[in-house]
Amino acid sequence: MRVKKRLKSLMLIDDHYPTNYYHELIIKEMGCIEGLITKDSAIDALDYFKSIDNKKIFAPNLVFLDIHMPKMNGWEFMDKYALLPPLNKAEHVIVMLSTTFYKAENDRIENNPDISGFMTKPLTKETIFELIAKYWRDHLDLDTP
Repeated sequence: MRVKKRLKSLMLIDDHYPTNYYHELIIKEMGCIEGLITKDSAIDALDYFKSIDNKKIFAPNLVFLDIHMPKMNGWEFMDKYALLPPLNKAEHVIVMLSTTFYKAENDRIENNPDISGFMTKPLTKETIFELIAKYWRDHLDLDTP
């Protein structure tokens, strides 16, 4: 499988620098994104979304949001994100990330219309390709290995 059309942008929101660094490396290596935005706090990410104006600052197509962060965790971010006007929201997909999985979190994910799913960290090329295939199938050449 290879990328034939890249997504406009992707945002990583995680307070753990090594995780962001690793995810940036594999995403850039895949060549599936035109622009990569990395925020090391949910507060900074929320400020970014508030500043979207569709002229200079664009909404990302895909957001990977860590659940467990200091000051403002992923759930608190989603509560504030829900109050934003549609212009200031991600274009398509927000995926919650964590190294651990709890059933209670899955229930919250399934009941939030702004969240598309959950993935465990670290991300892999395969899981990112699966996500792109699910939401942007036309961006992939599925006939190539």
